[in-house]
Amino acid sequence: MWRSIAAGCLLLCAAQFAWSLGEYSRTASYDDQIVVRCTDKLKGTIQLLQQNTDLWHVGQDTVDLRMARRTFARVQQYIPECRVLIDNVEEHIQQAEAEMFPARLQEEEVWAQSVLESVLNTKASLAECQAAIENWEKARFQEGTNAWFQEYHTYDAIVMWYQKEAEEHPNLVRYVRV
Repeated sequence: MWRSIAAGCLLLCAAQFAWSLGEYSRTASYDDQIVVRCTDKLKGTIQLLQQNTDLWHVGQDTVDLRMARRTFARVQQYIPECRVLIDNVEEHIQQAEAEMFPARLQEEEVWAQSVLESVLNTKASLAECQAAIENWEKARFQEGTNAWFQEYHTYDAIVMWYQKEAEEHPNLVRYVRV
């Protein structure tokens, strides 16, 4: 009976460990987000849109905006000149990340597999398994702080990041709002 309980704990531990491994380390998700290009004839309307969308690019006669798909349906009623450039931002970013970091992703998969095998082979306790998961998450967070600069962030996320840095390192960073 104790073997079935131990096996159940190990299975739970393995599942928890596998769940903690995200496909990528970024936390931002762009599900249901698209990028549209609008002709910049109606400057007032475009400026209003910029308050509720993420401005990606301003061209001579066009502006590119990231927005939720449901927002675009409403926008198109008022600005029919808008067209979709990127139909699925999340998928687009995942493809770019896979091209930019293939070795890193493969490294993580190999490392995760070896840790999982060692946990299962040594018949580690649930506490040891949870400690391994916590160590893995800490390592990913520390690595993720450097990876932050390789990822796309909205203006609001960047402002929050600078504010957090100023709070954590007051002798090194000062956040000033102009």
